Amino acid sequence: MNRYIAFLKVFERNSFSDAARDLGYTQSAVSQMIKSLEEELGVTLLVRSRSGVALTYEGRHLLPYIRDTVNAYRMLQSQAAGFSGLEQGTIRLGTFTSVSSFLLPPAMERFRSQHSGIRFELYQGLYYEIEDWVREGVVDFGFTDMSRTTPFACEPIYRDTMLAVLPKGHPLGENIFIQVDELAAEPFILLEEGRGGGCIRELLARHPQINVQYRVADDPAQSCRIARSMIFGKLHNARWSVERTKRDHSLRVDTQRLQAAIGQIKGLYPLVAEETSLDALRGEEGAGAKAYFDVFDDMILQNKADFFFHERSRRPPLDHVNALLSFAYSLLSSDCAAALESVGLDAYVGFLHRDRPGRTSLALDLVEELRPCFADRFVLSLINNRVIAAGDLVRTDSGAVLLTDTGRKKFLRAWQERKRDTITHPYLKEKIAWGLVPYVQALLLARYLRDDLDAYPPFLWK
Repeated sequence: MNRYIAFLKVFERNSFSDAARDLGYTQSAVSQMIKSLEEELGVTLLVRSRSGVALTYEGRHLLPYIRDTVNAYRMLQSQAAGFSGLEQGTIRLGTFTSVSSFLLPPAMERFRSQHSGIRFELYQGLYYEIEDWVREGVVDFGFTDMSRTTPFACEPIYRDTMLAVLPKGHPLGENIFIQVDELAAEPFILLEEGRGGGCIRELLARHPQINVQYRVADDPAQSCRIARSMIFGKLHNARWSVERTKRDHSLRVDTQRLQAAIGQIKGLYPLVAEETSLDALRGEEGAGAKAYFDVFDDMILQNKADFFFHERSRRPPLDHVNALLSFAYSLLSSDCAAALESVGLDAYVGFLHRDRPGRTSLALDLVEELRPCFADRFVLSLINNRVIAAGDLVRTDSGAVLLTDTGRKKFLRAWQERKRDTITHPYLKEKIAWGLVPYVQALLLARYLRDDLDAYPPFLWK
């Protein structure tokens, strides 16, 4: 049973290390438990990705059964303790920041003084996440905004005051009360937990032109529609990167091995195209990335002694190829962030990559579809055309591999030359410079968000 509990905790915390800390195990022990469970069931349940941990297709379908099994086990333990005259068990609460910080601590202290055998588990999230947790049995009950329409029985416990935080000297700062409509013309900083509040919803309902990007990012279904287009583009471009190597160098590579990877990636197309869950989409993206990177070393054709690829490593990169990939991704991310800002989108509010302080989440979303065809192919060309040599990189005392000053100059010179190359844009059917691709995709995304396009068209390269 501990393996099932560990699996749920890893999924809920989106992290092996956080799950291990909560459960009182080492991270290695949790990993072994998940591996043992997967071996017993004969399927892969979880994949690790840049954004954390995601369910595989099989994991998503088995999740409700595992959750029911764990809940039934906990109920069994509680009932058995009752027969023994012991008061034991766990109350799982779905909550958000203000409730966790101010309302719950004194209430929990009073409850524990009368029921010392009962422990609490707090799950913190957004209103819609808490409602999903109640519906799925993840939590026993949760806190939400009474102004929301919900199918659950609700009991009011606290009336909160809505405040507008304004810059010093703002004209509205002198008012004792502010009408919602008075905020319509003001720019907003919307914290993720604040976007579902009744005041904000009322404002957006009256003035639908405000912050379209924020409203879409707050809606998981709409976010998933955009994110799946980007991931479909990533898979398509990864597949065609492998196809190109297979076609152009058929005498030098294991074509059957490459074809197997192509087949795995193509097999994900229909799943991604119809996906409605962001978590499942991340799992499918992780499966596609694994199939692609499993044959990435096969696409390196020169100087294999110094340039080889076994697995992706970052922060820090641990070999020459990963160092080149990381530098290319950072340049591409900067280009995408600038492109998004230039068309009026907030590069920090993403759809696939959720908000995190200081992270340009939307730029990382846009990067996904461009990695294989722009950054990865560029790095492969540097190695296969012998533009970069082993002497252009250095290993530091910490084990990180970095470009030298000379190597960085070579890289940047070649990067700028690459951006001047022309390509026929697959959606616009017009010739543009590679360097304009991030801008064009950002513009197409902005047009979709403003209802000028029926869907976001990802960049599909061949």
